[in-house]
Amino acid sequence: MLETYRITDQEFSVIRRLVYDQAGIALNDSKKQLVVSRLARRLRTLGFADFTQYIEYLQDHRNSDEWEQMINRISTNKTDFFRENHHFEFLRATVLPACRNGINIWSAASSSGEEPYSIAITVLDFLEQKKIQRPFSITASDVSTAVLAKARSGVYPEESISALPEETVKKYFLKGTGTNEGRVKVKPVLADAVHFEQINLMEPLSFTGQFDVVFLRNVIIYFDKDTKTELVKKIYNVIRPGGYLFLGHSESMFGLAEYYQFLGKTIYRKK
Repeated sequence: MLETYRITDQEFSVIRRLVYDQAGIALNDSKKQLVVSRLARRLRTLGFADFTQYIEYLQDHRNSDEWEQMINRISTNKTDFFRENHHFEFLRATVLPACRNGINIWSAASSSGEEPYSIAITVLDFLEQKKIQRPFSITASDVSTAVLAKARSGVYPEESISALPEETVKKYFLKGTGTNEGRVKVKPVLADAVHFEQINLMEPLSFTGQFDVVFLRNVIIYFDKDTKTELVKKIYNVIRPGGYLFLGHSESMFGLAEYYQFLGKTIYRKK
């Protein structure tokens, strides 16, 4: 019988601080049960009787891979192909035609890869339809190594692409057979268009002032006000003048209007 874990208010307070310090994710009181459900397997695997032992292990092993394991499980990774499609329509209609010297895009919280692959499809289709050749770069990052591994594999349940046009499916995906039936894999033309790397947005960024668009969707909703402000300013510095920032539908730049011009539908242009 599997051991059932509970977390005290004091243990949750410590876990919350550790997660915040490591990844900038602010866990409110309603997330207590989520922490238990997502970390219970780690406690079981490591043979710990309670969260106090787990916390002591983390504090005594600052360079342990367990910190990465914890953040992998706590961070939320829900995404879909062409989620919030108006951003991709704006990319196709407004951004790409203006990028005459090359296209540089960053998916800053790429999760399991659906977002950056959707960006790549949009760019590839645009270049083909316009019959033009133009250099482009799509960087996709996440703090979680687990979702990055899934993204690099390019393998998804077939139902995840059920809403895509059949022409797009045939062009960019391989359907599995035999033991892989019910799954699809991105074709090399799509896989080669995206560069994945692990980036913790709380740490200094290694690039500056080069992106035409940054997708920062459904990220800052998990941060407190101070962290959100710090991150938005940091992202501002890696967007070229006149470039764009896309946020998730439930996010806003409230209080940060001095940096961006709001264009509607969570689309912001760097001033």
